[in-house]
Amino acid sequence: MLTNGSDSEGLFRAGFMESGSTLPTGNISKTQGTYDFVVSEMGCSSSPDTSACLRAAPVESIKYAMDKTSNFSLISLSTYLVIQGRIADVPSITGNVEDEGTLFSLSTFNITTDTELKEYISSNYFRNTSNSHLDRLLELYPADPTLGSPYGTGHNCTFTLEYKRLASFHGDWLFQAPRRFFLEQRASKQSAWSYISKREQIPGLGAVSH
Repeated sequence: MLTNGSDSEGLFRAGFMESGSTLPTGNISKTQGTYDFVVSEMGCSSSPDTSACLRAAPVESIKYAMDKTSNFSLISLSTYLVIQGRIADVPSITGNVEDEGTLFSLSTFNITTDTELKEYISSNYFRNTSNSHLDRLLELYPADPTLGSPYGTGHNCTFTLEYKRLASFHGDWLFQAPRRFFLEQRASKQSAWSYISKREQIPGLGAVSH
């Protein structure tokens, strides 16, 4: 919806975004090095058309590499493009499950204190944020497992003292906020619907599955 100058060229008539929306990614040129690496690893460096070479490569050759979109396709931050209205004018649905951040926080069991949590958030998301702002952020995500994600699970799934707190932050920052941002920018300009799913929790983890 955002690529090719928002011109879908009839490729699709609508959009359905589940557990994800307009993430604040950088310009595609920043991943040129990754694309060049994949091209090299798959033996396509000498090809006059590296994209064609990658598409023709056998499955065995791409198990350890990832293709990247061509440089011309996504010309700016996805959030900027949405603000500027440079998005395909098609009906869309964008939704999330209730507790998106749980699975994405399973690798953070080493974070067990407020200091470690602030360091993690500062180094991974808000590099230039003051300590007072980080303190305020932690106030908004209190160290009370009964309020954290997965929601409605009480003290269950409290793998560490910071886990459910960080899972709430991850869910909001990576999923809920982008979904709401997209709707705020586009719902008055094109047909758009949204949903939150709370069905089929994963046993032992409490998170809602797709």
